[in-house]
Amino acid sequence: MEIGAAQVKQLRDKTGAGFMDCKLALEEAAGNVDDAIIILRKKGLATAAKKAGRTTKEGAVAAHITENHKVGVLVEVNCETDFVAKTDPFKDLVQKVAAHIAHGKPGKVRSSDSGAGEALLDQELDGSAGTWEQFISGRIAQIGENIVVRRFSLFDGDYCQAYIHAGGRVGTLVELSGAEGVGAGEVSSLARDLAMHVAAADPRFVRKDDVTAEDLAREREIYREQAVQEGKPAGIIDKIVEGRLSKFYSEVCLYDQAFIRDPNVTVAKLIASRTAGGSKVAVKRFARYRVGEGE
Repeated sequence: MEIGAAQVKQLRDKTGAGFMDCKLALEEAAGNVDDAIIILRKKGLATAAKKAGRTTKEGAVAAHITENHKVGVLVEVNCETDFVAKTDPFKDLVQKVAAHIAHGKPGKVRSSDSGAGEALLDQELDGSAGTWEQFISGRIAQIGENIVVRRFSLFDGDYCQAYIHAGGRVGTLVELSGAEGVGAGEVSSLARDLAMHVAAADPRFVRKDDVTAEDLAREREIYREQAVQEGKPAGIIDKIVEGRLSKFYSEVCLYDQAFIRDPNVTVAKLIASRTAGGSKVAVKRFARYRVGEGE
């Protein structure tokens, strides 16, 4: 029988279950709301959306790199407590999400998010007729805590490598371009070291040229005001500002940072030395997630 939107809304209001779960339960119950409630309760879904209102500040970051290193994924999935974040079922869920993104290639987490492409939660699980939204709703009921896929980065095309630190609290993803002419072992080692460096040094940009005009103008204004407050002569303030900008670049630009394993060389020099001077090898982009960051 045809199930109307009003019936689905009524069942959702009573149970807090997801839209598709309610629709399927109503179809199974031939439109009887009371019977559909029992069906959802038996499946443990009647309380899932109620849990979905809870705050999620814990969780884990996971990565998935395809065998040829052409596709890389970094994803953060949140839950309510550190205890659940450390359990195998939750870790398996996060890894499963990362693996799916690498192959399903969604453009965003949910349909209401900005951006092009399919929403992850609307995509079907591999080998299943259910969607990721339904699957996660089931895991919420099973685990007993709200679970939210917060964000992901998907790099597709060049050489990708990832690094997960602190038991999944921090994760990074790095993509190198121009690596075709370099030995596989050299590229793998370099990409791994760069991913580890990004985790430790937390750069904001790849190169100086990537610093936005807004960021640059703000820093110049700050340094100029500092120099004035320090009583520096007006004739040397511009020189002081430029000197402090150099320090700023060394703190926030990956290529200008001192390599964590050898502070005597910058990352830019590291890349050149590790690829036999190959200037074509470059960091195309990177992502760095820390659980709960920015919440």
